[in-house]
Amino acid sequence: MNAPAIPHDRQSWERLAGALRPEGRALIAGRLQAAQDGRVFQDVSPIDGSLICEVARGAAADIDLAVAAARRSFESGSWRRTAPKERKRILRRFAEAIRADTARLALLETRDVGKPISNSVGVDVANCADCIEYYAEFADKTTGAFGRKESSSSRSRIASRGFGKRSATACRELRSRRYLLRR
Repeated sequence: MNAPAIPHDRQSWERLAGALRPEGRALIAGRLQAAQDGRVFQDVSPIDGSLICEVARGAAADIDLAVAAARRSFESGSWRRTAPKERKRILRRFAEAIRADTARLALLETRDVGKPISNSVGVDVANCADCIEYYAEFADKTTGAFGRKESSSSRSRIASRGFGKRSATACRELRSRRYLLRR
């Protein structure tokens, strides 16, 4: 997949910011909805004090709806029953979608917290996509399998040391650090 065009000049970023219309409703059970009591709060940019959007001010009733929806989804077991290769494909598509929308996501982050756009592009959005892709690579691996990220020349071996996936991740990180220290 080709990298998306990222604006490099202030005028292009300002044009994109002018066209940006963030969603402020809550996403619950796959649907966007206002807060049950209709309350909102204003998300104001620390950069210039401008209104980014009005955001649903979730209260206990909204939290209860979200938790119930999450519980129903968990209990249905649909993700658990999804074939590992399909999980990997879904997670990789998610990472690709983030990368394809880098400029908009970075601009939202910059406007919301006031950080430099270069940091939002090169760190926040990039690391978010990388993290999701990292776990996508584990989705179809079993203990003892080797994984290679397509964009990387490194290999990792998935090992289990009695603590499940967290242990496997920790072992990989430790081996990686030892390898770097030997160089």
